[in-house]
Amino acid sequence: HVTWRIKIPYSYASITLGITCLEDLGLCQKVSDGSKRKVVHFDKKGKELWKQAQPYLLNPVEERIFL
Repeated sequence: HVTWRIKIPYSYASITLGITCLEDLGLCQKVSDGSKRKVVHFDKKGKELWKQAQPYLLNPVEERIFL
């Protein structure tokens, strides 16, 4: 069990939406710890998690132009 306390530059709403989307895709679970903290649990890690996430990842490159 690893606990990280990280200060990140994103709003509460953005983080909540991200966690909800990951949970809807079956990539993680929100776990209640009885406090106001958000605890996210990933059943898989490393390459296994990466492979599970692959179908949902999009390439941000829309077009390549060679000069």
